[in-house]
Amino acid sequence: MSNLQIAQDQFPFLLKSFLDDMNAIGQYGHEKYGDFSFHARALKGDTSRGDHPRTTPEAIAEHAKEHFAMFLRGESHDHFGTRRHQLAAVAFNAMMEYYFAEMEREPISPQ
Repeated sequence: MSNLQIAQDQFPFLLKSFLDDMNAIGQYGHEKYGDFSFHARALKGDTSRGDHPRTTPEAIAEHAKEHFAMFLRGESHDHFGTRRHQLAAVAFNAMMEYYFAEMEREPISPQ
């Protein structure tokens, strides 16, 4: 079974290409920020926001908003050169806030 088929079977409502782009955004952030990157902190299980101003909820939301605005204006991502990476950056920022706000611990209410 191919990796694509596994991904489609496990996450049938998500686009593999979008997840690949989000992953590329994360890798770029890791290269850019090193030990202060989301990935480095997640590997340690560190959900603290620390004292870095870019990890506040407001900063994360503003960064996501900037990427979305650039997408709407037709601007390509400054590193990847595509508009699709603007949207992947929006989603990656949302995922970072999900992590730092510890949403995984929030109970899911039955519908």
